[in-house]
Amino acid sequence: MAAVPRGRRHFSTREQQNETEEPNHEMVLRWLATGVMEAVKGFRRLKGHKEMPKLVTTLRARDQPFGLVAKAAEKVAWSSTEPPPGVGSVETECTSRCFVSSFATWRRGRTSHACVVRRRALQDLVLAGGFMAGRRAVRGLLVTGVLTTSIVRAQAPTLPAPAMGTIVESSSETRFQLDLHVPNELLATYLSPGWTPNVATQGPAKDCNLRVLFIDRITINGPDGKPVGRGSNRVVALVAPVKEPGGANVQLVIGGLTDDPAEVPGPFGNYLIATTHAMQRTSTSPGTGGGPIIDTQDWTFAAASGETLALHLKYERGVANKGNPTDTRFYSAKTPTVFQIFRQEQVLDILRNTTTTPPDRVREFTFRGSGGTYATLFGGTEQALSWDNILWLQRTVWRP
Repeated sequence: MAAVPRGRRHFSTREQQNETEEPNHEMVLRWLATGVMEAVKGFRRLKGHKEMPKLVTTLRARDQPFGLVAKAAEKVAWSSTEPPPGVGSVETECTSRCFVSSFATWRRGRTSHACVVRRRALQDLVLAGGFMAGRRAVRGLLVTGVLTTSIVRAQAPTLPAPAMGTIVESSSETRFQLDLHVPNELLATYLSPGWTPNVATQGPAKDCNLRVLFIDRITINGPDGKPVGRGSNRVVALVAPVKEPGGANVQLVIGGLTDDPAEVPGPFGNYLIATTHAMQRTSTSPGTGGGPIIDTQDWTFAAASGETLALHLKYERGVANKGNPTDTRFYSAKTPTVFQIFRQEQVLDILRNTTTTPPDRVREFTFRGSGGTYATLFGGTEQALSWDNILWLQRTVWRP
């Protein structure tokens, strides 16, 4: 009669004699580890096996928001055929996305509910069929992991939450962004020591060192989903792409005008209340034929101290591109130690650009910036570079 592993005899004896003893957790893991060792001997090289480290890296990046991050000393090299040390006394930890991470991280500690269910299911297979069942299960498991690599690579990356911070709010917005170039010596008066302009040398943002953002915040919601304040407002902001003293590329909020008194002085300490504020948008569709839809935007925001930002724009609506979410730090020019993290996903339609020269769909355009603290920036020397219509933008704000 074929030999039966000791744990299996216990299981059979319990069934026959109604005993209460059964193989424990440690023995099942020993069987599983042995099955891995034996299964490796019969493996054939599979397409995509070299991509396995990328899969592990992606899975661990998605674990970070939940605190499921393995310590460096506990990570197991995928090329190794040896079982992890202490395999009889550790638990595996993984997310519900893939079983493969069970073999990437063997560690003590908390285990997610999904991981427990899957690990127990695998143990049941081993208990039911013994060593050979474990070997077959492990082989199928690792093959599934290799195939899953291609799926993970094909997906757009899901950004984890910032390592530290608290969600402040989320908003759905529509914007018009005007890229400008102003004399560097004028912009320098708004920069603290160690901060320098970060001017692109190519692409749609080439030569831009200042942006004017006309923002209609259609909805503003807190972390609980309820409206924040009035639940909607409008703001015109001045933002410069810069390098902070550590060399990181960030955005610097120089100032802004808002129609919401609750937003003054705002998160960056330099927003002014617009005592005059008007915003109007229109869309006209041709009654006959296949002509383009014509949109217009008119903005006039002015503070009591004279700061004014105004725009008139008439253009042909085009087909827009949707970008992937990005995380960007926005700092305060008034207090450079203050910043927020913006996660933004947007649909962008470039109406006119002096560098990439797409079809020009701008029919009428005027911009005026003047008065008060903005007078030094807008003295008639500013040059428009790109006219960007952002039809839709979803923003989530984190505070460190």
